[in-house]
Amino acid sequence: MIYESYADGNSSTAIAKMLNDNGITTVMGCKWRSDGVLRVLRNEIYAGHLLL
Repeated sequence: MIYESYADGNSSTAIAKMLNDNGITTVMGCKWRSDGVLRVLRNEIYAGHLLL
């Protein structure tokens, strides 16, 4: 959902708001912030850029 929203042109702030509005929390059960969304977008493992 995060990658699709970002590809559609939404900002990290808008994505965090959308996740929070839909009741989707982080792994730790916290509300999303824009820096957390950016961390997911830049993570090589989530993005599929890491080769093992």
